[in-house]
Amino acid sequence: MIARHVGKYTKIPSLVLSCEKSNPSVHKNYSMLYYSHISWTSPTSPTPLELYPALAFDRLFKDTTAKGDQSVLDAIWEEAKGLHRQISTLNQQKPDEYLHSVREVEGRIENAGFRGTLQGWRPTLEKPDRPRPPEGIPQDIDEHMRLMCDVMVLGLQTDTTRVCTLKLNNDHSSLRFPHLGVDYMIHHLLSHSDTED
Repeated sequence: MIARHVGKYTKIPSLVLSCEKSNPSVHKNYSMLYYSHISWTSPTSPTPLELYPALAFDRLFKDTTAKGDQSVLDAIWEEAKGLHRQISTLNQQKPDEYLHSVREVEGRIENAGFRGTLQGWRPTLEKPDRPRPPEGIPQDIDEHMRLMCDVMVLGLQTDTTRVCTLKLNNDHSSLRFPHLGVDYMIHHLLSHSDTED
């Protein structure tokens, strides 16, 4: 409802991000789709989730300007330099911060194992240390979550969208967070355990 009302003023009406794919199964007579989605296009239709940081980034910034794996900033660099010359020295800090933020997230996406399109994906580990996620999703859940948060912030900061949702993990999730020192399914740990973890 919010995206329908304010989304018409931006390039992307609503950015719907997730770090875990939706679960189409049924649990105790309830559809798990309700546990997987917080953004809905209607009372019975969930909005598709974007799991891939590179595709979410591309949706914000790439159009016909950047070609293939070309950096977004490389595609607009001459235009950005021209703008830089037109503003006062006091105001140059903001465009510099903006360009640096976009470049930094773009570089982290590349270092996470993929760039721009799924054809450019490559594993970041020589040997798997756990089952690999689908190609294009970072192997490190901590970095995946940070990238999605940063893509969301860039979307709002650039006014490419004014509506974002980010679901870090599903309810009834089997996602694990080894970077927190707790390598156990988070739902069972939080709901069915009173251990120190």
